[in-house]
Amino acid sequence: MSRMYVMPTVWFAILVGVIAFPYFYWKENQVASRTSIALQALWDSSLYHYYHTNRSWSGIEPWFEELVSVQPARIEAFQLSNRTGSRIYRARYVATGHAFQLENRPILHEGAIVGYYDIAWAHKEPYISAFRSSLKVGALSGAGFFAILYRFRRRQAAQSRAVNDIFAAMLDRGQIPDEQQFSSVADPAIRANLRKAIEHMNKLEVVRRRMVADFSHELRTPISLMRMKLESALEKQTPVDIESTYSILEEVYRMSKLVQDLQQLSLAETGNLSLQKRWINICELVEDTVDLLLPGAEGKELTLEFEAGRKLLVYVDPDRYQQVLINLLGNAIRHSRLRLKLRVWHENSLFIIEVEDDGVGIEEEELEHIFERFYRSSASPERDKGRGMGLGLAIARSLVLAHGGTIQVRSKYGEGSIFRVATAIFRE
Repeated sequence: MSRMYVMPTVWFAILVGVIAFPYFYWKENQVASRTSIALQALWDSSLYHYYHTNRSWSGIEPWFEELVSVQPARIEAFQLSNRTGSRIYRARYVATGHAFQLENRPILHEGAIVGYYDIAWAHKEPYISAFRSSLKVGALSGAGFFAILYRFRRRQAAQSRAVNDIFAAMLDRGQIPDEQQFSSVADPAIRANLRKAIEHMNKLEVVRRRMVADFSHELRTPISLMRMKLESALEKQTPVDIESTYSILEEVYRMSKLVQDLQQLSLAETGNLSLQKRWINICELVEDTVDLLLPGAEGKELTLEFEAGRKLLVYVDPDRYQQVLINLLGNAIRHSRLRLKLRVWHENSLFIIEVEDDGVGIEEEELEHIFERFYRSSASPERDKGRGMGLGLAIARSLVLAHGGTIQVRSKYGEGSIFRVATAIFRE
């Protein structure tokens, strides 16, 4: 039999026996005490009535033998003495060597001592009786524990096999199982965890497929353009003109940007991104970022409301933090219709940046996914234009986390969104 069943059962039985022993020892002592009191009262009364009836101790032997035969306890020795202490009668049935439980017990009659008696009766040692009782209880408890443990282990093993079969079949077929396939798992907690895992895998599969499609689209277009221009130059046996060179270079820049974004996101998420922190005025950095991005809003009647002090020194990596601002402000500019709010302030040991737009907003079910890599909102204008990989917010979140900060979003569909970034003013 496996040690995984035997050893826990043995230790459990020992533990129960050890715990039960003091109780049984106390119980045996209580029984012995009650027995002693009852026998003492019985013999006091019996000897009193005998003397009261006969007015002497003569003829006590047959009376005593008859009384012993109906006693609830087995008498092992008895001795009767007169009032002066001279022995009148002695009976010993078992040579046990036990001392008398009652010695020189006076026999009273009408207020006077008429004799003394010593008596010994058979009794169990409390220690031995308690040990036997606790051993029985431990054995019974161990048997019950073994049955419960065996049943639990079998059920656990059956569920493990069911789960292993599910994932083995999934790996063999390359498919994500549906809920019917794990209905054989009896434990509701395991079933719920499986359901969550499969839901998460389904989401990852959707992201993977979308990522493959996006990569294919993002790379196919520039590669096709460069191939077309280069093949045309080769067919005509003419050098590539300046305009085509600029076009090819622009597509190379786009592909390089995509690769750099992916590399930076990977470094940030694995904790390997190096930060060159120094003290800077965050208000100036925000103003510089706004000046950098506002020219891209030409053609939009956009009103910017900027609330910030003149100076707020913080300890951050300015290049990385500006990238966070570029991603947030760039999104806000693209989505805003008429108004864009930007606020910078500090609370206790944190500095906070809020970017608010009056765009179409984000649907509630999309909020929990908005910072996932390759995720793009259904309301994003980039979806229609075929641009963007859904990496901007994921990169912003990773850079903020690398600084030990937090980034949150509140949005109401049809009214706009507010992105809030909170970071410690100083953090090594």
